Amino acid sequence: MREKNFTLPVIANYTNKARDFLAYITGLGIVPEAVRPDDVESYLHARRQEYRRRHGSGPVSDVDWRSRYTGPLRMLLRLVCGSWPPALPFLESLKARLEHEQLGGETISLYLYHARQFLDYLDRQQIQLERVSLQDLDAFIAQRLRSYRKRYSRSPRRLVEWRCTHTAAIHRLLQDAQGQWPPPSPGDADLQRFESHLVGQGRERKYIGVWRGHARQFLAYLNQRGIGGCRNILPVGARYLQKAESESFDQPAIPSHYYAPCGVRLPAFYAGRMAASREISTVACALW
Repeated sequence: MREKNFTLPVIANYTNKARDFLAYITGLGIVPEAVRPDDVESYLHARRQEYRRRHGSGPVSDVDWRSRYTGPLRMLLRLVCGSWPPALPFLESLKARLEHEQLGGETISLYLYHARQFLDYLDRQQIQLERVSLQDLDAFIAQRLRSYRKRYSRSPRRLVEWRCTHTAAIHRLLQDAQGQWPPPSPGDADLQRFESHLVGQGRERKYIGVWRGHARQFLAYLNQRGIGGCRNILPVGARYLQKAESESFDQPAIPSHYYAPCGVRLPAFYAGRMAASREISTVACALW
């Protein structure tokens, strides 16, 4: 710490936290070299309970409180174990892939951070990476969105970009683990036609993936209700938009006043039902 020019108060704080953690794992019969992430979480849980007993409530900001412990512990465990958190095979494979794609160092670090967050979530939910579903990924993103809103008292200003900062890494992780992601679905042929339709219209490539994702959600909505073809698409599309809007507090979807679920822009959705109907008709013709 002195080599990194840490101040004396910071050195004292880090040393005390490290000493406390070593005493905790020693009491459990765990040597430092054998520490796992679950052991760290157990220690933090114990300290959080102690905090509540002392103050009568939990920390005002759990993130800030947690960081006061994780900084010293990570430094200690990196010295003991060589690296921390421990590298996982899928993370090593993801890192190699990102380096092969010639992404920048900061981008790779960010991708690995989000991938590790997702793996930690799956571990808590006892879900194997090879068995992850779209619903599991949506549940993770919804959880991260709730955490963001709790911390900042608002939603991300650019919700699509915020979601993509998480899913860009996770999609690659799941592709390596499952061989294909998103998983195949009955609507894949429709999605391919829809993507070709967007390309033919000269849509920007960076948006097509986002629009395709919303088209997949809309097709799943139709499939659950046994609906196909253009005949009933307009009232169903309007109901879907209302449902997406009403659930926006918990689902990191694009607001329906800006994008239709199938990826067609709807800037005039609230200007009148006829405008929305024309746009949804375009979607229907592209899909069927």
